[in-house]
Amino acid sequence: MRQYRRAKLLGWIGTALILALATTVPTGYFYVRWEYEKSLGRLRSSYDALEMARFIAGRGNDWRDHLDSVAFRLNQRNADSHTTGWVLRDSDGTILAQFNTAVSTLRTLLPIPDYTASSLVAPYTTPIATIEVQVSPESALGMAAWIALLTLLPSSLLVVGLYAWPMRIISRVQDRVTALTLQDSVTGLPNRVAAGNLLTSALAATRYHRGRIAVILLDLLRFRDINDLYGKDMADQLLRLVGERLSRHVQAAEQLVRMGGDEFMLLLPVVMSPEQATQAAERLAAAMAAPFTVGVERVVLTPRLGIALSTGQEDNAEILVQHAALALRTVKSENQLGISTRAWHVFNPASDAGPVMRRQMKEDLFRGLQEKQFRLVYQPQVSLQTGEITGAEALLRWDHPTRGPVPPDIFIPAAEEAELIVEIGAFVLWEACAQAAQWPGITMAVNVSPLQFQQPDFVTSIRAALSAFNLPPQRLEIEITENMLLHRTEESLGKVAQLRSLGVRIVIDDFGIGYANIGMLRRFRFNKIKIDRSFISDLVHDQQARSIVRAVVEVGKALGATISAEGVEDDVQNRLLRMEGCEEAQGYLHGRPMRPEDFTRHLGKDREAHLSSFSAA
Repeated sequence: MRQYRRAKLLGWIGTALILALATTVPTGYFYVRWEYEKSLGRLRSSYDALEMARFIAGRGNDWRDHLDSVAFRLNQRNADSHTTGWVLRDSDGTILAQFNTAVSTLRTLLPIPDYTASSLVAPYTTPIATIEVQVSPESALGMAAWIALLTLLPSSLLVVGLYAWPMRIISRVQDRVTALTLQDSVTGLPNRVAAGNLLTSALAATRYHRGRIAVILLDLLRFRDINDLYGKDMADQLLRLVGERLSRHVQAAEQLVRMGGDEFMLLLPVVMSPEQATQAAERLAAAMAAPFTVGVERVVLTPRLGIALSTGQEDNAEILVQHAALALRTVKSENQLGISTRAWHVFNPASDAGPVMRRQMKEDLFRGLQEKQFRLVYQPQVSLQTGEITGAEALLRWDHPTRGPVPPDIFIPAAEEAELIVEIGAFVLWEACAQAAQWPGITMAVNVSPLQFQQPDFVTSIRAALSAFNLPPQRLEIEITENMLLHRTEESLGKVAQLRSLGVRIVIDDFGIGYANIGMLRRFRFNKIKIDRSFISDLVHDQQARSIVRAVVEVGKALGATISAEGVEDDVQNRLLRMEGCEEAQGYLHGRPMRPEDFTRHLGKDREAHLSSFSAA
């Protein structure tokens, strides 16, 4: 930018000099030419006065009778000069003869008047007449105008050039900055900054397709030893060769990035299954098997790869890279401990978040509660018979000030381990009840954690939240999982009975993946059974999954419970569930989790649509 400021300053100075030159040259020329014309006028009047004196001396006192001859002689003398007229006056000022050329349009517009040079006619040393010669500045101004035009034309081009010069510098600087900002100087690949842009764009694109994205981090084991042994120059050459080889094994739509040091990243923008990501990791590992030749040295590099896949729930680019880094750390640890010899590992939120991250997460969760970083979003629940919105599920989101949105499958286990889930659960309960009071006619589903459910005052907190917002108990649904009921069964049964006596609806969530049986369903008398999304995703192609859904529907009907399906994403699943007798559905097909204001608009449009169809019927 210093170069640009210098160029801009020089541009301004050059422009001022050029404009000064463009005005000074024609002005100076006009001044010199005009003074020259006036001096010629004075000289002409002196010559005319001398000629008239000779003429008068030869004619005597009757010279006035020969004025025509005088005029003729004066016109001849001034014909080839720049004079525009002359006047012969008697000693008393009487005009004896005169002549003026035709007045041009230019002369009428000239701001400078004609110059008059006068001389006395004295044939006998006594003045008897005066001759006046008029000189016009038209000729001088005309030439000055031509000079100005000829000067301004190249001057204008120079001005444009002087202004274009800084613009060219800006363009070059911007191109250079962009290259330095988004491109790795060693390998020529996109760098970490570019990776953030690529990840953000890929995550945004997942809204329009059913796939996920995958991030694969590749790290070279003991590469620092190579750097120390052979020096930085050879290490850079080796990294350049690694980038070239990996690039040859990158498929269409995939994007290879150098993250820094000996770490590379492969972005898969559309992944339909985890196997697709692991196959890409194996492809990269196989590409690194052959040794590299740098000069006379042959170097074998061992890669390790960490894989992370987006969850589809408000993913964040930075979090996704962190997950891949944790997976990379896990595979290195497993190799060192002899647990596994595999070159890659897929991130598992239950096992890969190490102690350091968990401790940091606890501190961030505590701060998040104090600074009110948590918020709720609401996902519609609809009737499969009418398509009308019948309820909403309150889902917790955490907007971390530096990491952005943190996925619930990351911070919920950490909150449970830190025993902060009780406070967070209380926040969710009160916030959801307050919001439900503003949406009459629909139920509000709230998830509770095992630790929150085991609190002695859990039922009391439910009663207090309902009373605070004057919310009818039948409009609140408490969602609990199967595994929450396996311990302290009698205590859990008592709490469920108390909630039912209040009128609160009890929902068993994620049914089918735990250890619940028909006997437990009978004892707890759930109002609703929510079939886990894993069965719904396989519903179209897996006959066994469809049979399980059909059996759950039959059991629910026998127990008088409403059957709801989670994770409904397309019309085919929706139609099959309706055919099997499922009553409610929830999923991206019917609406993603929304902020309260968005859900309010969505609910209003839904009610208007159903009211219109009812009126038409």
